[in-house]
Amino acid sequence: KVLLLVSGSGQPRDTNADPDANSTHCTSYLVERFVQLCYADIRVVHVSSTGGMFRYDDNLGFVQREVLPVIERERAAVVAAHGEEWPRYLNITLSLADGAPAR
Repeated sequence: KVLLLVSGSGQPRDTNADPDANSTHCTSYLVERFVQLCYADIRVVHVSSTGGMFRYDDNLGFVQREVLPVIERERAAVVAAHGEEWPRYLNITLSLADGAPAR
């Protein structure tokens, strides 16, 4: 089992504010620690963006460059382990959050 945690930040409206101050990066490590303590059979993989998460085109590029290759590697491993039966062993659930709930 693999948990892919995607974190990121966007440029705040206040141009003087630090974009990292609204990042979900630290939260993803808290979630990882919780998973390690409670679900030792789950491997956690982090993918973190460096900003621009409030722009559709930046999000799309990030998913294509960073997220999809991780999913493809996991799929390839399942195919190698299970051959033609791989679709029975690969399940993907996507949960999206932003704002305060993501932090």
